[in-house]
This record gives sequence, C-alpha cells and structure tokens, in this order.
Amino acid sequence: MAAETTAAPAVALTPGTLAATERPVETYGDIVWKQFRRNLSAYASLWALVPLVGCAIFAPLLGSDLPLVFRDGDQTLYPWFRALFLTEEPVDFLFNMALIAFFPCAVFTLLMDRFGTPSAVRARTRIARALAVYLLATVALCAIFGPSPSASVSGAGAGHRLAQLGHWSQTNLAPWIVVLILQLPLWRRAGIPPGRCFLVAIAQLFLLPWLRPTASPILDLPAFAKAMAVWAAIPWLTAVVLEYLGRRHKTFALSGAGLTALVQFPLIFAALAAATAGPQLRPVNRYAQRSFSEEQLQSPQTKRGWYVLIPYGATQNDLSINFKKPGFRKESNLNHATAGHTHLLGTDNNGSDVLVRMMYGTRLAITMGFVAVGIYLTIGILVGSVAGYFGGWVDILVNRVIEVVLVFPSFFLILTLVALLGPSIWIIMFVIGITGWPTIARLIRGEVLKQRNADYVTAAQAYGFSHLRIIFRHILPNALSPALVAAPFGVANAILTEGMLSLLGFGVRPPAPSWGSLLKLAMGNYSYWWLVLFPGLAIFLTVTIFNLIGSGLRDAMDPRLRSTH
Repeated sequence: MAAETTAAPAVALTPGTLAATERPVETYGDIVWKQFRRNLSAYASLWALVPLVGCAIFAPLLGSDLPLVFRDGDQTLYPWFRALFLTEEPVDFLFNMALIAFFPCAVFTLLMDRFGTPSAVRARTRIARALAVYLLATVALCAIFGPSPSASVSGAGAGHRLAQLGHWSQTNLAPWIVVLILQLPLWRRAGIPPGRCFLVAIAQLFLLPWLRPTASPILDLPAFAKAMAVWAAIPWLTAVVLEYLGRRHKTFALSGAGLTALVQFPLIFAALAAATAGPQLRPVNRYAQRSFSEEQLQSPQTKRGWYVLIPYGATQNDLSINFKKPGFRKESNLNHATAGHTHLLGTDNNGSDVLVRMMYGTRLAITMGFVAVGIYLTIGILVGSVAGYFGGWVDILVNRVIEVVLVFPSFFLILTLVALLGPSIWIIMFVIGITGWPTIARLIRGEVLKQRNADYVTAAQAYGFSHLRIIFRHILPNALSPALVAAPFGVANAILTEGMLSLLGFGVRPPAPSWGSLLKLAMGNYSYWWLVLFPGLAIFLTVTIFNLIGSGLRDAMDPRLRSTH
C-alpha cells in the first residue's frame, strides 16, 4: 500500500502579505542613528541644542524694549515688527529674518507633510526637507529686505558693515539666485554633472558684481537696457557653452536646447533688470527717536503698549540701576512704563538686563561656531579630497601647505589682527576658518586614500566618469565621517575662543551682547558674582553640549567603539 503524503497548504502571496513579510532596508544612517540614540548623554545633548538655537532665533519674542502693538491715539503702530528689519548688527538681522521665516515655513511644512508627502517617506527625510525650505526662505528674506547700498554710513562702525552687507546682498545674492534658477533648465537638459554646475554657479556668484554695469534706469533708461543686455549675455553664454560641452556637438539647432537658450536670454535680461532696478523693500526707520515706554508713562489715557515677556532691550541703558543683583526690581522714580519689571539675572554696568543680553549673546555664540567651522570644513574637505585622490606631487604640495599653516597659532594671529584692525567677530571667524582646516584635510585625505582603490571607484573610472564626479559623488559620501565627528568639537572650540577673546577685550565691539563681554565686567570686582556665574555657566553648558554630541557621533560611527548591548 503506497504511503500517502499530504502536501502543505499553499499560501497565497498578496501585495499586503509581501509588504508585511518584507523588512525595510537599513541604511548606514539608520545604523549610526540607532547607535547614537543608545548614548543617552549625547542624545540628551542633541535635544538640549534645540532650546539653545530656539533662544537665539526667538530672542526678540522673549526680550525687547519695543511694544508689539502700540495704540497712539487713533492709530495702531507695530514698532517691534518694523525693528526686526532695521537692526544695526548683521548677525541680528540674519536671525531676525529666520524668526520671520519660521512661522510661514512651519505652516507650509505641516500642510505638505499632511497632504503632499507620501507616508513611506522617512521622518529624517521630512525633517531635512523642512530645514532646507527654512534655510532657503531665510536667505531669500535677507536678499529681499537687505539694506540699500545707497544707505551706507561713513566710518568703520556697525552701520558701515551693515551697508556693506546690504550692498553684497543686492549686488550678489539676488541676481545670482535669479541667474541660477534660469540656467537650471538648460543645464538639466544637457545632462551636465552637478559638480561642474556647482563650480560655475560659485564662479558667477563672485564674478557678476565685478561685471555689473553702472547705468541708472531712472536717469537713462536706454543706457540701462543696453547695460542689462550686456550683463545678461555673460551667464547666458556660460549656459550655452556648458550645454555645448555637455552634448559634444558642433551645431546648435533651433530646437530642443537651442530654443530653450533663445527663450532663456530675454528671461535673464528681464530678471536681472528687475533684481537691479527694483524698489527698496526695507521699511523706513520711523521710530528711531521715539521712546514708547516714556510716551506711555506720560500719557497713559491715550497711549498704550503691549510688550513681550521681558520688556527690556539688549542695548537699553539705565545708569541709575547699574550692577544690581538678580531679582532687583525698580519701583520708585519710574522713568518709563516698563521699569517695574524684575531683572531676574540682575543688571550690568550700563543698567542693561543681563538675561536679555545673554539671550542675544546666544546668537553671537552660535554664529561664531557654525560659520568658523563651516569655513574650515569646506576648505579641509576640498583640499583633503583632492590630495588623497590624485596623490603624487599634488599630495606632496598639499602636505607642505598644511605644515606651513599649522605653524601659525590661531589665537595669537587673532590678537595681532585685532590690534591692527580693531575688535570684530568677523576677524575671529575668518582666522579660525583659515587656520583650522589642516586637521580636517588630513582626516579626509586619509579616508580618501582608503577609498580610492575600492572596486566601486575602479568601476566609476571604467565608466568614464569625471574626476569631480568620482570624488564628490562616490568617494566623499563614504569619507565624511571624520569631518562630521570633528565638526561639533570645532563649534565648541570656536565658542570658547570667542569667550576668551571677549574676556580679554579683543572680541566684539560694545554694545553688542556677548557672554565673554559680560564676564569681562566682573574682572575688576568679583563682588559682581552674577556676571561671572551666569555667562560662565552658559559657556560651559554650550561647550559641553557640543562636545557630548561629537563624542556620541564618534562612538556611533566607529564600529570598534559602538556599544554592544
């Protein structure tokens, strides 16, 4: 009798069961993030960075001596919002534009996440997209509402630097963005590598202002139109040449890319003319000479203002209450309507509120760290990747340059430049940037040397890819780990350097708020303990946060240091 066999029941595989049985592919970023979250101190420090950056962005919403809304008889004024565009410090102007861009970008992100983004998109991807939109909106606001070049101030003070910032934003940033947007269709159609497009775009950013015509649309419209046509021909010819090199043909037919180029020229012409001759959108400073709190105190029946949480400004002075301890409250002989508010962290030598000055000092500290580190990270990554990939005499030359740069001590170089040019945060950021890149360059060079003999690099070379594409598209994404680990430590070091220089009197110019400048006020008399404790604690906590984040990244990216539990 033959043995009977029973077959197992067949399972019908439907798309739903397939999706249930498939496991999501775990990328390198997922592995690093999982390991980073296991480090509780680093993960907590990353979350502690959120209120720190939030304090820098939302400082005017926390402390300001200008009212949000002011009833002046029959009319309603909004001095606080207008003042966001009229600050004298470029750092404050940048953060103010970030404050204005935050709320519309948050609404746009929530709507897109709710209705326009598929549910399969990772949360980190959504956050990265939202941050990219936020940064672009902030840069656009800086370009649109930057101060006019004609509003320059003679001298070498903060107003002169602000005028230079406005001149740069209107002559560089706005036309460059316009030209770049209008060139993208032709570049994309020609299939030009992103690296080459990036280099050409950066070159145009610096070359366009030098070639800008000096004709006025009001005084001489025909001359202005002719000058704009000549100016627009420069980026248009650049796009045409790139398209020709990308397609490798000798004829340029009136179809396809050729037709796009012909249509592109009048668009570039019109856009550059609009960006150059457009009206100044920056509001007029109508309330510079007004003190709303004093007006409210003198006429309480007809004038009324509503202020933010702490109604004191970062540069508001009251010498009658200088060097007051934390918790002080001025109740008698009020000279303005907001004088009865408690100074939670005391006052400084000018009677300014220490808490407000520390909140605005957060802006300076974050800018110092990120800008300085951004400069030397960019230089170090570019130089180290080129040296590691090409080797030979290029590697030898780069190593000799690195050895020469390492000879210069950045701290004493900053002291020398400050003594010659005067105190400035821009000098500190520049020196830290141009002297800190050799370490990053050596780290990137070592990683690129490991990667350049890998199979995927050999395959890319066999396909005929350009050197720039192999370096920036294939090798660098696998070699950036040391630079990412070193970045938080660099930010902490830059913040500490600025604090030391301000403590010695070589930092920012007063009355700009800075943690180090507050520490300097207590050098001669340690009875002002609050000027030592609170700024010193802020520097210590900020440096500790970035150091712990860097330590967590190092442990997460190095398999030998990862936690095994």
